[in-house]
Amino acid sequence: MTGFMLMLWIILLLMWDALGPSNLPPSCGKSGRLGISFSMKRCLLIAMELLLKLAGFWKLNTDGSAEGNPGKAGFGGIIRNDSGQWRKGYFGKIGICSSLMAELWAIREGLKLLMEDHASHVIVESDCATAVNLLQDINTGTSVYAALLEDCKFYASRIANCSFAHTLREGNFCADVLANKGRIQESRMTILEVPPKDLEPMLLADMASVAFVRPPR
Repeated sequence: MTGFMLMLWIILLLMWDALGPSNLPPSCGKSGRLGISFSMKRCLLIAMELLLKLAGFWKLNTDGSAEGNPGKAGFGGIIRNDSGQWRKGYFGKIGICSSLMAELWAIREGLKLLMEDHASHVIVESDCATAVNLLQDINTGTSVYAALLEDCKFYASRIANCSFAHTLREGNFCADVLANKGRIQESRMTILEVPPKDLEPMLLADMASVAFVRPPR
């Protein structure tokens, strides 16, 4: 990524973090603030997607799914190249764990696949802000998540240029579908070289930067 593109990426990320309902004018009202915030974030999401394509970055979208917190959990993710095309997908079961552990598990498995594929420029996107913040923190701490965080950071360090970013849940729909598949399957992990048929319409929508509305968890 050139210096100009890196600066632009940082500006977009700062704008993304700053765009919360509480930062919009009080005159908008609660519903108005939420609507404006969502619309502006959608515009930023599209701009960031275009920037990644221009810079030659691959993208990993991940998601974890837990039936309860803790509960029966699964994970899933999708790897796309810099044209937004499918490179690989994966999903699997974990057992009983928290939703945050499922999110981190999904990220770790995706990073392992990227390392094995010798990817050099990657953006990892998750709709779990807590997971992203933990991975951006220099210290892994001593919590129950420490081992997973260390694994994620190790695999990320084996990729020349790897960054973590938070995304809208509506922009992470495909990974969510795979995570739900993982939660109900029997095998530990399934790797998909081609996208499943039921995912194709959503992949096309993602490439066109169209978000599906997902119900609240």
